Amino acid sequence: MQDASKLTFEEYAKKWILIEKNRMLRNTWEEYSRALRTHIIPAMGHLLLKEVNAYHINDYISIKLANGRLNVKGGLNPNTVRKHLAYISVVLESATEKNNMLIPYNPARLVKWKKIKQSRKENLRDSNNSAVTNCYSAQELNMLLSLLERLYSYRRLPKKEKLKDENVAALKKLGFTDEEIKSSLALFKAKTVILYPFVYIASRTGMRRSEILALQWDDIDYNQKVIKVHSSIHYGTKEIYEDKGYFFNTTKEGKPKSYIKITDKDMAFLKQLRKEQMKERRKFEKRNPGKYHDKNLVFCQRNGLPLWGDNIADTLKEFIESNNLKPITLHGFRHTHCTLLILAGVDDAYVAQRLGHQDPAFSRRKYVHVPRGNTPNIGDIFEKLLENGEEFDDKLTLAERIDAEKKAELILDKIGG
Repeated sequence: MQDASKLTFEEYAKKWILIEKNRMLRNTWEEYSRALRTHIIPAMGHLLLKEVNAYHINDYISIKLANGRLNVKGGLNPNTVRKHLAYISVVLESATEKNNMLIPYNPARLVKWKKIKQSRKENLRDSNNSAVTNCYSAQELNMLLSLLERLYSYRRLPKKEKLKDENVAALKKLGFTDEEIKSSLALFKAKTVILYPFVYIASRTGMRRSEILALQWDDIDYNQKVIKVHSSIHYGTKEIYEDKGYFFNTTKEGKPKSYIKITDKDMAFLKQLRKEQMKERRKFEKRNPGKYHDKNLVFCQRNGLPLWGDNIADTLKEFIESNNLKPITLHGFRHTHCTLLILAGVDDAYVAQRLGHQDPAFSRRKYVHVPRGNTPNIGDIFEKLLENGEEFDDKLTLAERIDAEKKAELILDKIGG
């Protein structure tokens, strides 16, 4: 038996994370494991567990904020470092428990997180008075959706048609290079086939990337005009018994965590998407008998397996850069959806409910009570504000935009992003 007085933080943390593997939700465990393995243990693992103190933890925070990124220069995002502080605290707290009693107290409790101030440019807006970082105005969102829809109209275009002068000129305007246009697969890749539908759903529903990737056709109720959010998909270490390194997290008892009301336009869009998906599936099965994986996913690879979120994120980034648009991430569409609804006058409680908030006590404490039954179709409200995007944006003052941003951040923080 090892002498507890000689136990290092690394030895204890590795034992702890193995024990927690069957206790935590898998995506939570993966996050803890990744942070411990790549950041925390390399920096603090050599310390004796009993000697870890607030100084060491504060030093870790300072180092990671200044130069914590792996393989490249620069510090980690403050939100990431704050999570690391929480992970360190959980590990050390377990060492104080009665069944362990390895240390008398948790030194991480003595560390007070200091909010990192962003520059005005980062925190508010750019010189063109556009929306805040990672959040679009109605006009900016309309511009992106318009360009993506135009590109989507060229999906799977035959080579003969693609190489017509007018089509080549149009594709170049959409950021395609000569080399891409010559490629036989150019109009069959995610940028052309997947990106517009994915961004359409993300921006008009406010769903998380992981929720959209896990969305199944059975989750769409066309009679009630709602999307039922049951689960999310996550990626991590592939287990021996698994074919792929992804897994689904479902809500407790299989109950939806949110019912997202959608519009007639959304339903027509989804029905057409389903029709095209079935057509492509039949083509694939004809060429590859028995190779299709029917997981009933709205967004999937040609063989039916889940898409990889990072690939879509990278494709979006590349499209935005090639079209000289303001940068935004996939999560930014959730932020945008939340902010625009608040600016449209939708009560914060309805916005929180739409995005998946399930704590009634929070709704009563922070907002008005959310009545059951005849709630407004927020999908219709969002569609209307986009249809009148220029007029909608022009009526807003800078103060109103900033206030809406703060409310949106509060809501997203309370529901885990």
